[in-house]
Amino acid sequence: MTTIQQNLLNPNNQPLIIGEFSIRQDEDGRYCLNDLHKASGGLAKHKPSNFIRNQQTQELIVEIEQVSDVSCANFDRCSNMSIGQKAINTVKGGVKQGMYVVEDLVYSYAMWISAKFHLMVIRAYRAQVMEWMIGGKQTISPEQAGILYNIVHTRAGENKNLIVQMWSRLKNHFKYSASYRELRAIHFEDAKHYLEVMDLKGKQTAPEKPTEQVKPLDGEVYELVRQLTEAIILENDEIVPILQAVKIIDVKKFAYLSHKVVWANERARDLSRVLNFRNKLDEPLIDENCRVISLSTGQRFIARPNWFNCPA
Repeated sequence: MTTIQQNLLNPNNQPLIIGEFSIRQDEDGRYCLNDLHKASGGLAKHKPSNFIRNQQTQELIVEIEQVSDVSCANFDRCSNMSIGQKAINTVKGGVKQGMYVVEDLVYSYAMWISAKFHLMVIRAYRAQVMEWMIGGKQTISPEQAGILYNIVHTRAGENKNLIVQMWSRLKNHFKYSASYRELRAIHFEDAKHYLEVMDLKGKQTAPEKPTEQVKPLDGEVYELVRQLTEAIILENDEIVPILQAVKIIDVKKFAYLSHKVVWANERARDLSRVLNFRNKLDEPLIDENCRVISLSTGQRFIARPNWFNCPA
């Protein structure tokens, strides 16, 4: 199996987490149905063996393995299987004992149990992939570091105090440990803009005008803005698989688009707080720690803080 396959099957090299349960994986990235059964509630009627014996499941297994062999002959990856890989792997004995299946069967098993559990599995996997994408450790390239360097020295000129001030403020804003070369690649565009518009305290500037109070919106406009903000947040579920595909084709394009996703989420976060969006239970749309989303419809789900560039 290629590195790309391993990363896509297990983006964080960590188990998939559903509720309080960790879903184990075998060496080829298949997921353990026994663990999923426990996460679903562990009812006897939902045992993996019952699911596998189901006629529709048997037909799906045949289709998955045939499509993998036929359609992927000229590619490294198709769906979530490598060429010739079996859809099911049963491990007998040892700490990894259990029945392991490919991702397509994970979704099918979850749907077979209930719509609620199906949605839990989808969101858990997408949350894992999103964290992998925007939580990566890739730092800026030497070319990008050079661009930041030129901005600082062009704006500060020969003023050493201003140079120190700009680097210090950049470091405090983006929370890297030492050199600006440790800045994450996904934050490059934000860092570039931050330096370009930074108010330099050592230069003479015109006195600032008093800031105007934000005018309240009328009810109809307020509700439209709320719906737009919620739509931006919900689009994260749809954009993750698209970004996965882009990463395989063009890593630089992936980093750029991921940056845009986080940027949109940050704007949604700021807007929700400025306008104080709350549901009927008086819960904020995005909680203070960026961990819980509470929609106006009453739906609530868990988010990852780094989706919104919040501290983890």
